Amino acid sequence: MEKVSQFVARVFLGHIFLLAGLSKIGAYEGTQGYMDAMGVPGMLLPLVILLEIGGGLAIIAGWKTKWTAIALAAFSATTPVSFAENTRSSVRSTSIFSGPLNTLRKLLRNKTTTSSRSAATLVAATSGRMYICPTELKSA
Repeated sequence: MEKVSQFVARVFLGHIFLLAGLSKIGAYEGTQGYMDAMGVPGMLLPLVILLEIGGGLAIIAGWKTKWTAIALAAFSATTPVSFAENTRSSVRSTSIFSGPLNTLRKLLRNKTTTSSRSAATLVAATSGRMYICPTELKSA
């Protein structure tokens, strides 16, 4: 039963990154332009797509789950920060960005995103110890 629940958790977590990577392929130019507008080099987009699709598939397949989850958690935690640094100065007055900026600010106040929390939980679950909460790293 535990293996089934871990597989279901891997599918749910992996599909988040898989779909995010696939959507970036579908809107490649728009995503690259958005990254450039936020001051993040657009040439990093292929690496982002590779990490999201490859990481999502690796999580679903259960291949190197711990290290993949750590990489995806680090990516999920640092991405909002890299975009937020540039939003304060460059697009604060643009009304089209007010909704996403407010959402981003809320995420940053929480210090980690849902994806990084989920990935941290997966790391905890697959490392041989089961943790109650990813922020309480106490073995059960």
